[in-house]
Amino acid sequence: MKPLWRASSFTIQALFLFALLLLLYSPFKAGIISFQKISANKDLIDAISSILGILGIFIGGTLAYIRFFKGRILSPKVDLEIQSGVLLQKRSKSHWIEISITNRGNVTLWNYQIFIYLRPHPLGNRIEYSDCVIPSSHEHGEKLVDVGETAFEHAVIEVQEVYSVFTFEVIVVDSSNTIWRRCLTVSNS
Repeated sequence: MKPLWRASSFTIQALFLFALLLLLYSPFKAGIISFQKISANKDLIDAISSILGILGIFIGGTLAYIRFFKGRILSPKVDLEIQSGVLLQKRSKSHWIEISITNRGNVTLWNYQIFIYLRPHPLGNRIEYSDCVIPSSHEHGEKLVDVGETAFEHAVIEVQEVYSVFTFEVIVVDSSNTIWRRCLTVSNS
């Protein structure tokens, strides 16, 4: 859906221009502004317009830098990597998962959560194993990944031998509900 400003051919723009003209005409009609007052204070008006021009250029340049050069400057940019291996045991096979969360953005990643899913092949139902992430003994504070830092999480998951191939799906969600997802397909051998 187009924004209202672009949806109408010319009506909204004409009404906006008309309202702006009325807004500028009102102080002249009320006697607040007159041509004599403008000519008497032209130095003050010139100084104010110069200051507003400089301020406008500064704000415009800052917004252009944020929008076009830095991109999502106020959002975390996360590189998510996962590795897996097999721990052979007598009756079952356990897989370890190492999750690497690298913050490449300009803001800190706060209070993230990790969700781990296993999807057996050929395409079976997704099974959640989020409770298998090994908690830190220092979980009393907030979980964060500061700018330029990397955090590591680890999980051990016991997988039934009936699954020969499956995919681990790791999802990281931050406190503002931004989601990063990474998958890794491994064999159960």
